[in-house]
Amino acid sequence: MLLDAGYLVGDKVSYADVAFFVALKRLTDVGGKEVVEKHGPVHAYHQRLVNHPHIKKFYDSEPYKF
Repeated sequence: MLLDAGYLVGDKVSYADVAFFVALKRLTDVGGKEVVEKHGPVHAYHQRLVNHPHIKKFYDSEPYKF
């Protein structure tokens, strides 16, 4: 799981990961970044997903580009 540098269900991104990532993204977008950063495993997991090629490509595309 989060502590062993994997994902919530197995070794690939799943719907559970995407759902949790969206919740974490919303939290960080509204000012909760410090909360996520205080919890090392959660922060590392969030960063893994932020940098995942498919998720990164999605958020770099329109209409998410700012």
